[in-house]
Formats: sequence, C-alpha cells, structure tokens
Amino acid sequence: MMTPDRPDRHNPLHRVRLGRSGDNGFTLIELLISMTILPIVIGAISVGLLSMFSLQARVNGRLTGSLALQTTMATFIKDVQSSSQVETNSSTPACDPTVSGETQLLGLKWSSGQTVVSYVEVPMNNGATINRSPGLPMTTGFSVERVECTFGNSTPSTTSVISYDAQPVSTQPPASLCISATSCSTSYPSFSASSNYAEVELPLYIALGSSPYYTLIASPRNPNAIPGGLSSNGFYAPINLLGLPSSGCGTLSVSPNASLTINVNGGSANGLLAVGATCASGGATVQLAQNSTVNAGGIIVTSPGAVSGSTPVPIFVAGTKSFVGTLAGLTPPPNPTGVGSCIQDQANNYYCSRGSYGAYSFSNQTNSITFYGGGSYSFTNFHIPNGVQVTFGPGAYIFNASSSSGSAFTTGNSANITGNGALFYAPYGNMNIGNNSYVNLTPPSGYQGVTIWDAGGAPGSGTATPTVTLGNNSSYGSSTSCSGASFGGIYVPYGIVDNSSNGTICTSFIVAGQASFWNNTTITVTP
Repeated sequence: MMTPDRPDRHNPLHRVRLGRSGDNGFTLIELLISMTILPIVIGAISVGLLSMFSLQARVNGRLTGSLALQTTMATFIKDVQSSSQVETNSSTPACDPTVSGETQLLGLKWSSGQTVVSYVEVPMNNGATINRSPGLPMTTGFSVERVECTFGNSTPSTTSVISYDAQPVSTQPPASLCISATSCSTSYPSFSASSNYAEVELPLYIALGSSPYYTLIASPRNPNAIPGGLSSNGFYAPINLLGLPSSGCGTLSVSPNASLTINVNGGSANGLLAVGATCASGGATVQLAQNSTVNAGGIIVTSPGAVSGSTPVPIFVAGTKSFVGTLAGLTPPPNPTGVGSCIQDQANNYYCSRGSYGAYSFSNQTNSITFYGGGSYSFTNFHIPNGVQVTFGPGAYIFNASSSSGSAFTTGNSANITGNGALFYAPYGNMNIGNNSYVNLTPPSGYQGVTIWDAGGAPGSGTATPTVTLGNNSSYGSSTSCSGASFGGIYVPYGIVDNSSNGTICTSFIVAGQASFWNNTTITVTP
C-alpha cells in the first residue's frame, strides 16, 4: 500500500521553517523599515493637525472680523442714507465736541441738523499695543466709535464701538465724498459745502484678510444730498447740458461779464454744472470768456481739457452715464378734446377757457389775459403783445409752430407772465420771451418739476434744433433777487437755451443740449 510523501521531520531545514512559522516578532530589517516610515507618518499627521489648528484660528479671526465688518456696514449704510450733509476732514467731532482725545473720521447730519452722527477714533484706556498685520507697526490700540446726538443736543444720546482695532489717525486714510467712482475729494472741512456727493467712502482697519483697510461705501437717499438735489428726477446736476451732434464743441458758452451761480440745499455756490458732451476734435466743450464768473461746487466734464478759460471752480471728470436722467421718459401732455374760447371785456381784459385755439391772436390793446386752467390748452404760433399781463392757471399749455423752424411761443417786450402749476410744452419750434419781461411759473405735478419743455430736434424726428431765448433785461423767477423764487425747470434736451444780456434767471434746473449765457447775466439755480 502506497503512502503519501511526508516531509522529513528530521531534516534541519524543515525544523527552521517550523520555528519561524510560529514566531510573532519582526526581523531586524522589518524593524528598521518601520522605524524609518513611522516618524514620516507621524510628522505628516502633526503638520496636518497644526495646519488645521492654524486655519481654524484664521477662520475664527476672519469670521470675527467679517461679523464686525457686517455690523459696521449695516450701521454705516443707514447713517449715510439718512444724511443730508457731510464733513470729512474736521478733526473736531460734530457730536460731543468737548471730549478730549477723540478725533472725528466722518461727520453726518440730517433732520435739519437735529441729528448728528460722528465716527470718532478714541485711544484705548489700557494703552495696550497691537501688532496688526505685516508691514504695520505695533502701536497703542485705538477703537472707532459711533456717537449720535439728537434733538439738536451736543451730548451723545447713544455711543457704540464699531471697531476695537483701528489704525492711528496719522496713518488712517481719510474719508471722502465722491461724485463718481473716480472723482472723490477729502476737502470738505465743514457741513456748508457737503451737498455735492453721490456716495461716501470711509476706510477702516478691521482684522480681516491680508488688506489692512476695508472701505465702507454708501449712498444717501435724501435727494438734497445728491449733487443738485435732484436724485428723484434722475439728474446729475442742476445745470445738465447733454450736447448736440451738430453744435461743434461749444456746448456751454459764458460770455464776458456773465455770472452763473448754482445753489443747492440752502447753500451758496455749491451746486454742480454737468456737461455730458464730448468734442470729437478734442476741443473744449465749456468755453468761459474773460471776466465771466462761475460760482459753483464744480464742473463735471467727460474728459480732461474740456474747459477753456480760467475758473476757480474744481473740474471733475466722469463718465457720460452720469448724465442720463429719467426726464427722457416723460410723457407729453394730452391735447385738449374741445374748442377753447375767450371773453373780452370793455377794458380789453381776456378770460379764456381750456381747449384748442389754433392760431388765435390777441389785440395789441390787450391789457391782461387770464387762462382759467383745469385742463389742456393748445395754440398755433402763440403770441403775447407788448406789455400784457398774463396769468396761466393750472394745466398744460401746448404751443405748436407752423413749421419745425418757426416760433411756437413768443411774447412782446415788457410782458408779465405768472402761472401756478403750469407746463409750457412745444412739440417743436422755437420759444422766445421778449426783452424787459418778467416770468414766474411754478411746475405742475407729474412732470418732475419741468415748467418749460421744448421737445423739438429729437434724433430721427426731422425737426429743426429749437432755441429757447430768454430776452434782454428780463427776470425769471423773481423781479429783484432769487430769494423765495418759485420758477420751475427748463427742459430742452435737443435744443439750445440762449439767455440775452442783463437778465436774471432763478430756476430749479436747466437740462438742455446746449446753453449760452451772455453779458451781465446772473443765473441762479436753486432746486
């Protein structure tokens, strides 16, 4: 009988193999390999743990800084939105001015000065030193506080810390007011010249990220705080010249001895003049003659070198998008549905009802004309004789010309025109007010403050460029000065506003393609 082969138990090699198969230890080579790899693995794990702990610290710091930034930004935006006046480089706090050691970074005011907020920097009481960020020195700690004074009091009603880690004022970038993204100024030492801004920028140190400073940016909601006080109307400035394709480079001309003054928000010479035209040849779009005067907070143009002539007024460069307003969406007034008529008394006084008049004419012996208002009127080649006193009641007055280059509305000399809630609208044609006249019209509701609107000359309309001429020695808005003037806005987007010599114009705004102001003329724009 055959038996399977079995290993020789007496073989020495076999005994060695049996001994090793029952041994639980490591060979010397295995131990050496394990001792070499294990420190590498442990080191890698340690590096990972240390990186995780470091990242966690940085994330916690960023989260803390982000929370502080969000809290500060929420407060800052509300303050700026409420503001009507701002100062940027006055070191004395507008609120709580008697406390020593505080340095104001930004001052805000609203509610006619009854509410004042100051963002101030205060040294920390413990005098601790802080190492903020690479490249910044260790300095005594500062905090930024928001102090608010209400009801006209100078003692704060509330005080809150918005940042515990601020840079010293000597190295802190100053706050600034901007009329465009690239035109910012820090030179607003007092509230009197603070109307001309579209946004407020306040750099603050907050321990967040690699940049030492984060700039807080907000825009006001108060229309009196926007340049020109006309944000609700979509304008950028109270005098806004859009340019005419066929007018060459002279979009604005101010002749010798003419004076242009722009007042906003109760200030003096603090409004803005915006000229949105661009001269293809690189010439000046604003031409200021010798001895002419511009009293304003600044002139906004679309390119450097766009102003010829000497002026102490600052020049700002902004994009043309700043000159687009909502007036372009205005709807013309409706034409009347019936026929109007006038009653003439024995003293040559006319009393006229609403409706369509066609080419109606008034006698040269006319003493006065009264339009009752309450609806729409329409006329063709409308003319007011010399020396006539005319009262326009509330409503829209549509003046048509027999041709696009003809006259839609004219007056003789020494006319006296007043109106409450009256809109003068010309689909095309010129409008001409005679010499030595007086015109004072308050705007109607629904037309964004417009009183005189000449819509002629629009691209593609086939109509000629219209001109609104304001005669010699005439007054608009006030017979003596602009105090309490109620004259509305002049809107000639595709035409020319041409003022003759020795006139006084008190208006809330002028939006036109082109404008000329002549000798000894004073223009005061008061929104």
